[in-house]
Amino acid sequence: MKGFFISVLNGLKTKLGASALSHTIAGVAGSKVAIASALVITTSVVAVGGTVAAITVNNQARKTKASTSEVAAEMDSKDLLNVVLPYSTDDADTTFNDEVFVSKEEINDEAILDMIQDTSQPVKIISYEDLEIVEDDSTNNQPVGEVVEQTASNSTNIYETSGIVKGIDVSKWQGDINWSQVAASGVKFAIIKCAGRSTSDEGGLYEDSKFEKNIQGAIANGIQVGVYFFSQALTVEEAFEEASMTVQLISKYQITYPVAFDWESASGYRVSGKLGRQQLTDICNTFASVVSSYGYTPMIYFNRNDWRNAVNTSELTSKYKTWLATYFSDYYYTSTAWDYGNSVPEYPDIPYDIWQYGVTDTVPGINGWCDMDIAFFSYGNYQVQGMQDPYISLRTENFSLYEGCDINGNSLPANNDGGDYAAYLRENATGKNCIGYDANLSMVITNSSGNEVDYWTAIHSPGRYTVTYSFVDPRNGYITKAATLVVTTKPTEPETTTESPSETESEGQSETGSESGSTDVETTSSEDGSTESGSTEANSTEAGSTEGTSTEGNTSG
Repeated sequence: MKGFFISVLNGLKTKLGASALSHTIAGVAGSKVAIASALVITTSVVAVGGTVAAITVNNQARKTKASTSEVAAEMDSKDLLNVVLPYSTDDADTTFNDEVFVSKEEINDEAILDMIQDTSQPVKIISYEDLEIVEDDSTNNQPVGEVVEQTASNSTNIYETSGIVKGIDVSKWQGDINWSQVAASGVKFAIIKCAGRSTSDEGGLYEDSKFEKNIQGAIANGIQVGVYFFSQALTVEEAFEEASMTVQLISKYQITYPVAFDWESASGYRVSGKLGRQQLTDICNTFASVVSSYGYTPMIYFNRNDWRNAVNTSELTSKYKTWLATYFSDYYYTSTAWDYGNSVPEYPDIPYDIWQYGVTDTVPGINGWCDMDIAFFSYGNYQVQGMQDPYISLRTENFSLYEGCDINGNSLPANNDGGDYAAYLRENATGKNCIGYDANLSMVITNSSGNEVDYWTAIHSPGRYTVTYSFVDPRNGYITKAATLVVTTKPTEPETTTESPSETESEGQSETGSESGSTDVETTSSEDGSTESGSTEANSTEAGSTEGTSTEGNTSG
């Protein structure tokens, strides 16, 4: 069956082009890896872009679906890919305006189930601002997949492996990942946790703290990405919230692999033992339908037991891609990874597309344990869109400040009051990484000796400082750029002396002929008894200068 399916896909790809093929897969019998008997893979894998080439499009898919089917026969698959795949830039393909949102007060389970009947256009969702997002309180629990014994294969079916690729799924628990090393190791796809719901009774929504870094790192290094939401939904309404959150979180990214609904139950989880088959099936349908309406390929994740006992299996596997968690003991917390030629599970009642086969420490670039996957499908002609050289741009390269002053020359408090006086330095730089996203810049100030100092110390110690901006590009490593900060001693203002009125008056009274005004009078008596007055000199004033003259007069006795 598998060999027949690949032959059919080869023919379809030649006739229809890659994108048209993605709409045909669902209608082909045996389209899933329905492994009726164990299959042994004996040939080596072909890189992504090989035989099984179905393109999963992002948000733009809905807009281009009709036109794509018309031009598919006239375009090769590479050109077609450029039509339907978005660019990885900060401008998301989907603009979430008010028309696409619905208030939480307007919805309930019945209304939502009615809304998702039509996915030919985007289902209205809850605005991100209206969702109650909390801090991530998730715990690093062991995965819920069952550990089973590997069985020998008796199959005689040998099939091509061009659609069989190795992958991983990751979250914050893998820490800081070196995606360049991951890509070099042969990992072709990564399913990245974007968010989840708490397992506690409160069930708060949270973002995975490493989502942005992980998805940008994977994309920048040529690894195809999908995402998953860790669900603890107890109602259709909660699943609707989770889907609303997911499509808004991932809207600006180049998603090729599916968007997965990862619902898990274990002792102590809020969902444990609380849902019937149809309830959980409706919850899965809700998430998948909303995701599908935004152009993504939905996928449902369960372990073997839940696929068989918790949901209406055939209802979900017939409509959506299936992710099965079942672990062979050889790969369960070991240093052994599955390889081409090894056996895979044989469950005729669970046709699956991706197999989460174990937890190993075998992935270069990841320090510790990681969930391991193989997918029985791949996407051809994958190219990272929007690749560019990373950069940091500075508004100003040189700053000069007076000691103890802000950027405007105003004196700062004598003691550090916690004010954000370095804001102008941080806002001086912006950056973009290699796939066009805003960089999260760090800033370090060093003195002339190369020692790191804080801003408060720098502006109170005259000298020349280097302000270095940097970020870690997911493909190129550290990107840096520097500005100069010169702190100089503030000039001393000349002292001015002002005499007080009391001192002036005192001096005027005690000194004869002072500048406050003096009168020199010379009086002589003439022989005839007349009096002769001497000359009088007056001070010069701002109102005008008056000079006294000699006056002679006769006075009768």
